[in-house]
Amino acid sequence: MEVIIPPSNATSVSKTYKTVVKPASQSGDGQPAVADAADSVALSSDAKAALSITKAAAAKARTLPDTRDKLVESLQEEIRNGQYQPDHVKTAANMLSELITGEQR
Repeated sequence: MEVIIPPSNATSVSKTYKTVVKPASQSGDGQPAVADAADSVALSSDAKAALSITKAAAAKARTLPDTRDKLVESLQEEIRNGQYQPDHVKTAANMLSELITGEQR
């Protein structure tokens, strides 16, 4: 799943949120009547899309394990035995790959 976050600036924020205001009606004595107590806000299609992406990402995150238990146990054992020798080039390549593809190895 790819998450695209639009650039943050005042223009995109103003396009994202649209405020709807109800005008107060006039009472019989010429004074403005009390407006309805309920205010409302309408979300633009960009805001609705961002909300949908956020909900999907949160749902996906809840299904992932906190750690890769078997890998962690294996690495801890190698460290205890003095056998752990990380491949720095492979580690860097995997980090870049995860960053680009979004997939964890």
